[in-house]
Amino acid sequence: MNVIPWVEAISAFLAVMVLWHLAMVAALRSFGIRLPISFAFHGYNRRERELHAALKELSGGRYVFVSGYLLLACPLFAGFTAYSYIADRYIWHVAPKSFAESAGSVTGSILIFLVFGAVAGISDWKKLQKEVGVQR
Repeated sequence: MNVIPWVEAISAFLAVMVLWHLAMVAALRSFGIRLPISFAFHGYNRRERELHAALKELSGGRYVFVSGYLLLACPLFAGFTAYSYIADRYIWHVAPKSFAESAGSVTGSILIFLVFGAVAGISDWKKLQKEVGVQR
């Protein structure tokens, strides 16, 4: 078994995730949300502190949208899509899917990631509310 396609697929996943985070940080900064540019490269604990500090002024719905969708579900979806494309094409040598198969697969994936993003964002919002409540 050739290891190189696996490395390429995993590298594509990571690269797409980092690029998505950099693009979102730049876009969010243009809307006044001050996330550091280095946000994409931080581990969970530091990332969580920076996210809470930058988003604590947002309402619950906006917080869930930014933290759950834009900074978690969307980059995961894009990363897994890149990984899947490379894995299908170069590891398993799967024939290209028809439009109907691709559309069904993408729709299912989007729904799963939307639910995941909402659950993660709401959980993060509740955690922030507990921290803010303790500080007051």
